[in-house]
Parts: sequence; C-alpha cells; structure tokens
Amino acid sequence: MNPVVEPLSWMLGTWLSDPLGAGTFLTPQPFQYLEEVCISHVGQPVLNFSFNPFHLDTRKPMHRECGFIHLKPNTNKVAFVSAQNTVILEVEEGKMNR
Repeated sequence: MNPVVEPLSWMLGTWLSDPLGAGTFLTPQPFQYLEEVCISHVGQPVLNFSFNPFHLDTRKPMHRECGFIHLKPNTNKVAFVSAQNTVILEVEEGKMNR
C-alpha cells in the first residue's frame, strides 16, 4: 500500500448501506435503496471508489458514482473527487481527524 494513504486503509473493502437509504428524486413517492460501496487501492497515492445504489424493491441499478480519495502527504487534508453517470462532478475538501 502506498504510505500516503495508509491512514485511510480502514476504508478498503466492499460495504453495504445500513440503514437503507431513502429518496424522493424524480418520483412522487418516496423509495428506499441499498448502496454498495467498493473502495480499493492499486499502489498509487489515492484510494479508488465506486458507489452503486440499487432500488430496494426492484433491485434495478440507480445512478453510478466513481472517483478518488486523496490524502495530502504529511497533512490531515483530504479530497474526495467524484463523477456520476448523471453528469454531476464533485470535489469535496476537508480535514481528517487522526
């Protein structure tokens, strides 16, 4: 593992949302969904991620999101860079408590 992202190693793996997510986007009726999160590492100084939500009742895939988590070397500054198939791009920056 790249030592830059070693403090984030606890995030590696595949995770399922618990509790379920809830939404109302583009529908008149509220709905619940299950989200699968995969976080991986390939030796670069970033973590890779993908978020894959599924409709709880139909199991149909919903939007997709993928990107990177950067930790600035020798600091607690972290950046979350994400792109969705709905043409939404995000860059979130903050500080990580160690």
